[in-house]
Parts: sequence; C-alpha cells; structure tokens
Amino acid sequence: MLTPLARQAFAAFSALVTLLPALAAAPATSATGRLIFNNRLDAAVTGILVAMVTLVLLESARQWLGILRGTREARVREAPFVRTRLVEEEG
Repeated sequence: MLTPLARQAFAAFSALVTLLPALAAAPATSATGRLIFNNRLDAAVTGILVAMVTLVLLESARQWLGILRGTREARVREAPFVRTRLVEEEG
C-alpha cells in the first residue's frame, strides 16, 4: 500500500529511531564538558546583558514618565559649544 517514496521515508525513520538510544548513551568526552561549560558561560553573559539593558530601559522610562507628568525637571547636562581654534583647511 505504500509508495516507494513512503517506504524509503519509513525505512529512514525506523533506522533513525533505532540509532537514537545509541546516540543518547554515547560516552562523555572532554569536548562535551567544554561545550557544556561554554554554553553555560554564554547563557550567563547573555543574562547579564539582558539585565543591564532592562535596567537602562526601566530607568529611562522612569525619567521620561517623571518629565511627562511634570514631577521632574527636564535638564540638559551638556557642555556649551566651543568653537575650535584649529585653522580650517582650504581646498
């Protein structure tokens, strides 16, 4: 009842299913431990980055809400413009 393509797909799937327990029981090597450590380190660094970005966004939102509500003064803390004393090149 199966077409030749369906038979091939079924055979490939059954071969894969029989190999899965052997792949799961593969011995741990030093490379496996290094990969696990690298993945955990990546996750920790990513978590710290997400926490810092979230903190900046929350603080910015708090400042803007205070300005929009009128409870906080909008102040600019930039240095005034100073014209350069360097000679401009003519060309």
